[in-house]
Amino acid sequence: MKEIIAKFENDIIIELNGENASLFEKIEDFALRNSQVMTVCFEKGRKVIKSADYAGLLRLNDGTQIEIYPRLSDNPTTAKKLLGRMVSAYLDIPFEKNTADILDSENASFMEYFTAVFIREFTKIMKSGMLSGYTSIEENSNSMQGSILFSENIRRNLAHRERLYVRHDVFTPDRAENRLIKTAAAVLAKLTQEHRNGQELKKLMIYLDEVKLSDSCERDFAACVNTRNAKKYTAVLNICRMLLAKKSSGFSGKYASCAIFFPMQELFAAYMAKLAKAECKNTIVKTMAKAGFVCGENRLFPIMPHIAVYEKSGEIRNVTNIKWSHISSVNEINSDDIFRLLAAAEKLNCDKAVMLYPSYAQIPDTELTMDCGREIALTIKFVDFSEGTITSEFSCEASDEADFTEEYTEETDLPDTAEYSEKETAEDEKIPEETAETETAEINHIPEKKRVKILRHKK
Repeated sequence: MKEIIAKFENDIIIELNGENASLFEKIEDFALRNSQVMTVCFEKGRKVIKSADYAGLLRLNDGTQIEIYPRLSDNPTTAKKLLGRMVSAYLDIPFEKNTADILDSENASFMEYFTAVFIREFTKIMKSGMLSGYTSIEENSNSMQGSILFSENIRRNLAHRERLYVRHDVFTPDRAENRLIKTAAAVLAKLTQEHRNGQELKKLMIYLDEVKLSDSCERDFAACVNTRNAKKYTAVLNICRMLLAKKSSGFSGKYASCAIFFPMQELFAAYMAKLAKAECKNTIVKTMAKAGFVCGENRLFPIMPHIAVYEKSGEIRNVTNIKWSHISSVNEINSDDIFRLLAAAEKLNCDKAVMLYPSYAQIPDTELTMDCGREIALTIKFVDFSEGTITSEFSCEASDEADFTEEYTEETDLPDTAEYSEKETAEDEKIPEETAETETAEINHIPEKKRVKILRHKK
């Protein structure tokens, strides 16, 4: 196993010299094909390759792996764990402590973590039962089953009267969800370099022996049904999208065997939105909800705040915009970010607005009062990631950091559905005496149906 090259975003990944000309050529080929992820430039007269505002990993054909972490901590291990949390929130994957411990190791690969999560989520499916479905099969059979395709039967079996060309349905696990899982497992089996994950993936492939590999991932993703029975597939299919979908893995390269990158703006927004929903439990949190247009008559310039917190009565509490930008003071803030947030607050008639930026230098928050026809309390917050765990603040009743961290790092036992439904039924059955008497009186006053006598004329 070759050494993992760990870098931060906007860092120099490699600098050309006489010793690394071959490796530089391979990374340069990927950078030229994917300029949004890496750029080739000159610094101080030397040719270098720098990373952009993307985080993820690149695996080359020779086994070299480059991992790009978000610039949230000086410690690469802490930054790698934060990246795991962000990607889990972005893909809606449970971040469980027993699997997240893999990220604590300095030599652990970021891909090995998601391989372990993939195995963990599919093991849950295996224990509860894999979904199967009916599929139509046409074959030359020695027995009669289904319906005979007469034209095809005459063409194929004119000299073999003992056979019948039939079409029939078979109940099989070879359906879209399982085909995607097997395809993703085959990809991970080639990429993993940890013995335990390799053995678990082999067991998984044996379990999926009756399932074929996906011929078209896009078609199978479109065929996945979102039903109550298929809900258990959500997490594992999200990992399949990370590995197989073009949005995250559609980066090409002549020497690249695997490339998965995520834009940091989307990761940061998804992570903070998940923290907001966990923290503001007694309110309604809407993410990327349309708030109208700046020019309502022409429907131009839509307004979509990243987070909008409402009271249960429907009154808005605050709006929040999230921007991935490394700044060291309030003077470096782009005015467009503030104007966009104030436009959303004004459109929603909100008096409180919050602007969130990432930071690990403990920059103090800034509170301002903006006059936009009416006073809007603007708070500019710098989310501190230096310790690896944070408690976000959205002007809500924040829970203790210990409880918050436990909720996101450990599995929480869900209440028993049967017990919960019995409690609801018991509460519903408690009817006040006055209401019960009123309903009984109304029922007693309902008039009885009158009998209608039908007279028929005799012919």
